[in-house]
Amino acid sequence: MVGVISPERRTRPLSIHGVFEPPSADFYQLLEESVRRWELAPQSVRVIGTARATTTGLFRPVIDRGGAARSVIRPGAIEWAVRTDGATLAVNGWHRCDQGIFLLRERLGALFHRDTAANLYLSEPESTSFGPHWDGHDVLVVQLGGSKRWTFFGEPVPHATRQLSQGKCPDQVISDFTLVPGDLVFVPRGWWHDVETLDGPSVHVSLAIYPVTFLDVLVSQLRDAARAHDVLRADVGANAPLAERVRLAMDSFIATLETEFETRR
Repeated sequence: MVGVISPERRTRPLSIHGVFEPPSADFYQLLEESVRRWELAPQSVRVIGTARATTTGLFRPVIDRGGAARSVIRPGAIEWAVRTDGATLAVNGWHRCDQGIFLLRERLGALFHRDTAANLYLSEPESTSFGPHWDGHDVLVVQLGGSKRWTFFGEPVPHATRQLSQGKCPDQVISDFTLVPGDLVFVPRGWWHDVETLDGPSVHVSLAIYPVTFLDVLVSQLRDAARAHDVLRADVGANAPLAERVRLAMDSFIATLETEFETRR
C-alpha cells in the first residue's frame, strides 16, 4: 500500500479505493478495550467539538494497591460522548495500540525520511468536525469503518506550516469523493479540505508525515553555531532599533564564518 505513494506524487491529493481488507469490529468496544489495555493517559484521548463531553468525563480516578493514583476509562463513556453528545473522539499515538498501524507508520517514515505519527478518529453522522482547514504536514488517511465524504477546495497554501494562520477557505470545489472501509487518501500539506461523516461509526487513522523545512534546518544550525560564536549568544541590547541590532549581529556572524572558511582553505 505504501508503494503507491511515492515522494514524486505528493503534490496533489490522491485517493485509492479497495486497498486492504477492512476489519470487522465493534469500534466502540475496541477503543474502550485498547484505552484500558494500554493504559492510555487522558492526555492521549481528545474530545472534539462539544462543551459537555470532556476528557475528564471519559476517565475516573482510581487508587491501586500501592496507593498510586491513576485514571481508567469509564465503561461506555466513549460511545456516550460520540453517539449522545455529537463529539468526535481522537486517540493520539494509535500506532502504540495497533501493530499494523505501527508497521505502516514505520514504512512511511522510511519512505519519506520524515518523522511520523498516527491518530485515530471516531465519529457519527452530525458529529462536530474541524471544519474546512489545511494541515501543515502531509497526511495519509486509512478508512477502517463507516464512510466519510472528503471535499477539497481551491489551490493549496504554498509550503504550509503550523506557523501560518489558516485564513479563509476558497469557495471553489476541485474534488469530492467518499471513502469507505478499505480506502485511503493521501493529502499533501496545505490543501484545503473538509470532511463529513456519512455512515457511522466512522473510524479512520490519520498518519501525519512531518516536513523538514529550511527554517527547521536554519534554526538547528544557528542553535549549534551559538555554542561556538558568542555573537549569537549576546543580548540584543537597546541602543538601536531591533532590526538594526539584528543586522549588525548577523553581519558580525557572517564575517566570522567567512574568516573561518578562508582559514580552512
